Amino acid sequence: MAFFIVTIAMAVLLPAPFGLILGANHPLTRGLSAVAWVIGLAVVMPLLPIWSTLHYRWRLNRYNSRDLVRQIQQAGLVEKAWQ
Repeated sequence: MAFFIVTIAMAVLLPAPFGLILGANHPLTRGLSAVAWVIGLAVVMPLLPIWSTLHYRWRLNRYNSRDLVRQIQQAGLVEKAWQ
């Protein structure tokens, strides 16, 4: 989701002033929009595998109930919880 937010923000905010001044169909505006998409992709793409890995680990911990075990241990309800 962050991937789309960053790329769309870059593609809209960077060429917006030129779009208002020169018009939306001007070649300079279209070129800046294309450059903004490339910059947005270059910023977000290296982070995508990290986000995917973190999301996978979070879902795996929830599936295995490890987060529940940790919460029970932190609450002090049980001395030793199963692992």
